[in-house]
Amino acid sequence: MEKADIKASVIAEFESARETPHAPYDPAHFTQYLIAGGRSKQGVRYTFKGARRFNRFVRTLQSSLVICFSYKDWEKDWDLDDFVERIIYLQNTPKSSLAAVSRQLKERLNVVMMAIIVVVTTPFVGVTVWLFSCYGLVVCILVPATLIAWVWVSHAREHAYLLNLQRQIKDANIASKASSEPSQGVTSSAHQG
Repeated sequence: MEKADIKASVIAEFESARETPHAPYDPAHFTQYLIAGGRSKQGVRYTFKGARRFNRFVRTLQSSLVICFSYKDWEKDWDLDDFVERIIYLQNTPKSSLAAVSRQLKERLNVVMMAIIVVVTTPFVGVTVWLFSCYGLVVCILVPATLIAWVWVSHAREHAYLLNLQRQIKDANIASKASSEPSQGVTSSAHQG
């Protein structure tokens, strides 16, 4: 893909993810303009609405362009041209994208382990509360059940997304290697003639 095509894809996805599509924006901080009004004090990723829009924007780009941004990339306040350059770099170095996916898969496992610890310790807190009030049963049963359901659903969705992205990147890497290497059968037959 050419740089102009990638930039057009980024802008098209940016406009579809924005709260107010086609409103003016500053290319030097274009991700801040995913929410109406643009620049927020904390940054677009630190509001619920902004985080949802930013995550959807980046995930769609990752899937369509077959790349994976690192955690540092997710945190950066990007200039549009620098963002496009980063995408080109990631497309040309699939190992970087694969490393980012692998790291994110490992981090997801850590989140699940933390949630399990919370779920396991919650009944002990509930028993303590139960001894002093009538709400202990709610804390002992409903809180862990809710946490388990939430962790399981969010982990399963994120894990499936990352595994699919990892497979796409590997497939694209194999395809690019195959297309860049000359076919040995054709080369040897040309030399025989």
